[in-house]
Amino acid sequence: MIDYCRTIAHELAHMKQDVDGRISGPQQEIGGEIEDEANVLSGRYTKHFIKNILTDDEKKKLGLGSYK
Repeated sequence: MIDYCRTIAHELAHMKQDVDGRISGPQQEIGGEIEDEANVLSGRYTKHFIKNILTDDEKKKLGLGSYK
């Protein structure tokens, strides 16, 4: 479940980059400013969701029980 959320966050970061006019033409699939930024943002969003949104019970069900 967490991987799905991270993937959605990654693609939403690309959507924001596109809306801001920062994506034009083919982009580097591994590395590069656009891809690296999307990876960083998706990690931040996922970590925020785990730490601040999920309850302790939800974390336990997802195998994240000790994640604080």
